[in-house]
Amino acid sequence: MLQGWDISKREPAYGKGRFDLLLSYPGNKKDLGHNGSSSLWIETKSVTLAREQRGWFPDAPTARGSRHLEELVDVVKEGHRAAVFFIAQREDVNGFSPNDHTDPLFGKKLREAFRQGVEVYAYNCRVSENGISLHQALPVIM
Repeated sequence: MLQGWDISKREPAYGKGRFDLLLSYPGNKKDLGHNGSSSLWIETKSVTLAREQRGWFPDAPTARGSRHLEELVDVVKEGHRAAVFFIAQREDVNGFSPNDHTDPLFGKKLREAFRQGVEVYAYNCRVSENGISLHQALPVIM
């Protein structure tokens, strides 16, 4: 999914805070798809709550998380790509959803960000004695 992209900056400043990564695409723009932007702003969220084989975020109210989503929408409005990645550091989840029970505002902001063009991805991880690695892309159920 991110093949060919380079890390331009880690923790790039944006708005009132920082995102996790800013990627750039040095290749041919016709290969980019989406809106053809050669920059991709990424925010990652660690999914620690699991119920019924689904990962849920957040596990506590997060005003900061909602603000990140608003700022990702601003990035898209400026003509760039923006994505949020939800990473469950466990292998026993097979889907992801926003945790509306704990933070309904975050769920609302995530759905709105998606409608505005922010890409939403979720992955689980394989954890072993030798380390941790992304395992599978998960369906995002909003």
